[in-house]
Amino acid sequence: MSLPYFPMYPKDFEGKTSHLTLEEDGAYNRLLRLQWMNPTCRLPNDDAWIMRRMRVDKKAFDRVVKVIISEFFTTKGAYLYSPKLLEVYKQSGVAHSKRVKAGKQGGHSKARNYKHKDPSNAVAMPYQPEPEPEPIREITTTLVSSNDVPASPKGEDKNQFTKEFETIWPHYPRKVSKKQSLINYIKARKKFSYDDIAKPLREFIDATMKFGDPENMIHFSTWLQQERFSDEDQQAAVTGRTSKGYTNGRQQDKGSISDWSAKAATADLTPPPDGT
Repeated sequence: MSLPYFPMYPKDFEGKTSHLTLEEDGAYNRLLRLQWMNPTCRLPNDDAWIMRRMRVDKKAFDRVVKVIISEFFTTKGAYLYSPKLLEVYKQSGVAHSKRVKAGKQGGHSKARNYKHKDPSNAVAMPYQPEPEPEPIREITTTLVSSNDVPASPKGEDKNQFTKEFETIWPHYPRKVSKKQSLINYIKARKKFSYDDIAKPLREFIDATMKFGDPENMIHFSTWLQQERFSDEDQQAAVTGRTSKGYTNGRQQDKGSISDWSAKAATADLTPPPDGT
């Protein structure tokens, strides 16, 4: 049995073939591969067979292939072969047979060692179905109410304000500048009650989660510093659109001043100045 490969020693090969042209070198390598793949590692001494396998015509065969065969191959009866490659083939066959024999002996030894051992007491587990994916939960804000945090009169100490802040902070989606947010919260609490801040904040977070972009929402520190909790419509602060359908005091859709004024009166909004 032949191996699917044969060893090649570049220095030895180059030393004996350095005089060959590129075309002759390629022909020699293909002849070696054909010989290795054929039974008994020999090639038929048949010009037509070799031309077919080498994929050359009669002219190329006479000009290149015959030159290589005459220099590197030995002809014996109905076959021709490279003596060196045939020697390697026989050596590899012997080595392969030894490895196969050693493998069988090792397998028999292992079988004898395990023959009298008790069988495994492993029991196949019952089929476990794949868990159902968890349903997508609707994002809701669970900001604490004033019932959970005792209302603090204006001017209460810093520790109480800090406790309130630590209760609120986990619910704010964009957690940036916590230290500055605490400072601004304490400043705001000295002027406003907890409910004055917490109730609008709850509405602002809800509107952001539903209509806005939580990852890019205003920093909590800025929201406090600008006293955004004083905005009457927290949804409009997020979307720029009031619940009546106007944006920043203007119609969302284009229209005349008279049309806008009529709708503004219905919506109880203050119309824009004349001429704007």
